[in-house]
Amino acid sequence: MILAFVLKKPQAWILAHPKEKVPNSKFQILNSLVNRRSKGEPLAYVLGEQEFYGLPFKVNKHVLIPRPETEQIAQHVTRNAQQGDNLMIIDVGTGSGAIIISLAKNIENKNVKYFATDISSKALAVAKQNAKLNGVDKNITFLKGNLLEPIIKNSEIRNLFKIQNSKFKILILANLPYLKTSLPGLTKAQKRDLSFEPKTALLAGPDGLKYYRQLAKQILTLKKTYPQLSIELLAEIDPDQVKPMKQLFSFAKNFGVKKDFRGLNRLCIISI
Repeated sequence: MILAFVLKKPQAWILAHPKEKVPNSKFQILNSLVNRRSKGEPLAYVLGEQEFYGLPFKVNKHVLIPRPETEQIAQHVTRNAQQGDNLMIIDVGTGSGAIIISLAKNIENKNVKYFATDISSKALAVAKQNAKLNGVDKNITFLKGNLLEPIIKNSEIRNLFKIQNSKFKILILANLPYLKTSLPGLTKAQKRDLSFEPKTALLAGPDGLKYYRQLAKQILTLKKTYPQLSIELLAEIDPDQVKPMKQLFSFAKNFGVKKDFRGLNRLCIISI
């Protein structure tokens, strides 16, 4: 993969030409990237890119590398976004923008409004770059702030909340940090790999629910302020966090869980 990247050739071409010599002009670059990878730096950072939901995304040390299991969120929303529905999709803690961009690219419903928030200016810069890369930069509003705060404080968005329309729905997507600070159960190699990614995008206190606790309070406030809103939250979690998440969102109307491709509890679907 590194060879293909450096030589700007398909991986199949690399495999089909094992005796091809690397030009001297490319060898130094190749050697540098291989050296970085050999020290444990994730391949996505080495190459500066990662595929997600069939789309290309730029990544760097300021954003979490999009994971395959997170594609389940994009898949679920794409399948359930009905044509004609008035839908507002809010991706909190957007990072590289992988989820919201994938949705803006794949959902055909023109009545959908897309918003993404992140507390990191550097992460938002990457997300905006990726939105432009995938041709949806004019479809998504990016806002800086903690989770739902920039949404709640925005007067134009508050006006949308006041719409008395039974078909108007708020869909909140959250792939927030959910690892426990102590990183239990991980091998030394896994901890080394994670050490290259931003800790603020991975760790969330002793129980891994620091940010979901904040989000639950924000959603409850939003619902109390605008009781007519139909709100659904899709939240990616660690498999052992189902019970505490259910307690956090005890005010919800419905609480469901979907398993990931490994059969582990991964996605909470919460109606409020």
